[in-house]
Amino acid sequence: MTTNLRKDAVRSRRAILGAARELYRDDTEASFAEISQEAGVGQATVYRHFADRRALLVALAEEDMGALEERLAAEPIDPESLEALLREMIAAQLRSQGLIAAIRAGEVEESQVERLTERVRALVAPRLEAARTAGLVRPDLTADDALTVLAMVDGAVAALRDRAERERASARAFEIALDGLRVRA
Repeated sequence: MTTNLRKDAVRSRRAILGAARELYRDDTEASFAEISQEAGVGQATVYRHFADRRALLVALAEEDMGALEERLAAEPIDPESLEALLREMIAAQLRSQGLIAAIRAGEVEESQVERLTERVRALVAPRLEAARTAGLVRPDLTADDALTVLAMVDGAVAALRDRAERERASARAFEIALDGLRVRA
């Protein structure tokens, strides 16, 4: 976000992102007109902040990633933090099915998706190393394996429309995947 925005522009941007996040929770069919109505701003205001849907989707993903990075920067990295991070990211996936579906459908440029993926790897890597050092996960586990687990869980819920059903399927898929990450006794 540009730091030289006026206070009212900052408020408008926050309202637009909040409305889009809520409307895109389950799908990305909401138009800019619907987003503007939900945000309580004019449609032209939405277009002043976001040239198109792709720009809005990227802003939502960037904001979510930035908030996660900021929060995790204040937490110590310990052997349990990898599982906690993966659980948090899966919960975020559940809250953002529409956004994820749009990314999956190619509505966000591949270079932007790769930058976000690199940021996820940067969050996973030190937590993975701590878990590996403590003997909590398989010694051959990589950050890309952790990303694969996230993709597998997303795949388990992608076609489901009912939120409660998605939550159950997500929890079950993660528990099954988690068994594959752990060191065998």
